[in-house]
Amino acid sequence: MNLSQPVAALLIALLFAASAPDARAADWRQEYCHGGATCMLLEQNGSTVDMYLRNVFPSDEIVTTMSFRQTAPMENLRTDATLPFTRVIAGTAPVKVLTFTIIDTTKRWAPNVTYYWQYGSIAAKHDAARPYELPFERGKRFRVGQAFNGKITHHGEFAYSVDFLMPIGTPIHAAREGVVIAVEGRYGEGKLTPAYKEKNNYVFILHPDGTIGRYVHMVKDGISVKVGQHVKAGDRIATSGNSGYSDSPHLHFDVARVLDERRSTTVPFAFRTDYANAEEPREALWYSFSGDGAHKVRVPVEPSDVQLCRRVVNNEFRECGNEFAAGSKVLVALPLGVPGVYRVKTVMRKTGAPPIVSDFRTHKDWWYTYATAELPGAHSAAGEWIVEVFIDGKKIREIPFRVR
Repeated sequence: MNLSQPVAALLIALLFAASAPDARAADWRQEYCHGGATCMLLEQNGSTVDMYLRNVFPSDEIVTTMSFRQTAPMENLRTDATLPFTRVIAGTAPVKVLTFTIIDTTKRWAPNVTYYWQYGSIAAKHDAARPYELPFERGKRFRVGQAFNGKITHHGEFAYSVDFLMPIGTPIHAAREGVVIAVEGRYGEGKLTPAYKEKNNYVFILHPDGTIGRYVHMVKDGISVKVGQHVKAGDRIATSGNSGYSDSPHLHFDVARVLDERRSTTVPFAFRTDYANAEEPREALWYSFSGDGAHKVRVPVEPSDVQLCRRVVNNEFRECGNEFAAGSKVLVALPLGVPGVYRVKTVMRKTGAPPIVSDFRTHKDWWYTYATAELPGAHSAAGEWIVEVFIDGKKIREIPFRVR
């Protein structure tokens, strides 16, 4: 997955070669813009040429980092500046960044300079002491499929990233306040192949501390905000999907800090959750935040997650309910909230019938498990049953069900 910030290059030498003014002109002014995002303004007064930069955004709060690099020796120009150099450009007003002196005003001149840019500031200082809100609705709960330094895609620039597993169509909310600096919502599908690395749908939000929150893999046409818009933590910004470099529906979230005009990195962060005031995401754990102020204790299996189902497909339990036919197979579904080694025991009982017992241990890497029971096929099996579920000897749930 390629989440690199938009980077643009403009070969100024070509512009000068095509449009350089006649040396005898008293004054000359020309602006060249790139992609509707940044502009370079050149202004000549006699033998002096001043270079200005400005951002072209609907908000003065959007910041870019730009760098100038020499591509070849300057022609008929000199400057006191040392190249390369990097500047942070804040707001939309032109900022003078360089002054050239024309050596011979009767001859052609060209600076042979390229500039690169990306969103954000190299001066950003991440406010790591302040936790982020979870990037989805309060009261909802989702599992982390890949956390910091994940083996699949969370390395290098994206080492400090988190993937929340969630169905397509899940509302996505801002984890911290800021101004929207970039959105993309055109793409309709995702695959974990290189051709899809540039086909992510996303929302990027510039935070007050200069870092950038990046929300990726949105559904096509699922962006709810626009560039320049202010958002508060908790505001809805998009709808989740499976676009771009992705092999299953999920939300990718990270916090980026600009290193220079072409590179960025991710920084560690923590969420406010039902379990702690500040909690770094961990792979396989579920996360939620209700806002009631009471901290929960993580347990191997949440009692409310236990259910009775007919089958399991790709770790998803299907055809779940509380009524089954005599002679059928019943699965006692146990999504593990904290993967580990546990003793699981289930006991199905009906008055006058022998109990059906399942007793086993989980593996430390399992995220899901289930106990399988074959119901008796005899007519006498019909009626009211109950299943008791034990984890490490402690009963966590009792579920009544009916056999027909």
